[in-house]
Amino acid sequence: MGLGDVDEQAFLKLIRENLRRIRWIAGKFHSGADADDVSQEILLQLWRSFPTFRGDSAAATWVYRIAVNTAVTYERKHYRHRQQIPLDSTEELQGSDPDSLRQAEILKQFLGQLKEMDAVLLMMYLDGLSAEDMANVVGMSGNNVSARISRMKKRFEAQYVGEPA
Repeated sequence: MGLGDVDEQAFLKLIRENLRRIRWIAGKFHSGADADDVSQEILLQLWRSFPTFRGDSAAATWVYRIAVNTAVTYERKHYRHRQQIPLDSTEELQGSDPDSLRQAEILKQFLGQLKEMDAVLLMMYLDGLSAEDMANVVGMSGNNVSARISRMKKRFEAQYVGEPA
């Protein structure tokens, strides 16, 4: 495919806006060099698919769909025992105020306890995607997505907020 087939500037803008998401998804499904390989594979799949992106859904939703599908496909082809990768690297957290640092650590801990699909749904929820958009990405009903999000909220509240005094 030549560069003429793709609006290169629009593609680069899309990647800049979603690179953290792409890396997080790759790291959630894989660790170390595998996460780097998956990130590269996601970028390649986005590049290949970009000319067909019609804008029927938000760009972030489309990126999630490609990224999750690519990570799952890679997992099926290259199954290995893996470790969870933290949501944020320590370099990104350094210099943060103590409250933000504590909140990030709590979120990392909670995400690490979730199954991959629930962690992906929670990340999309935190990014502001609607239940319908999340359902389109992961291939389940909007009601199922909403129920999972509700259960995760209750679990988080029970684990980290507790009962009011």
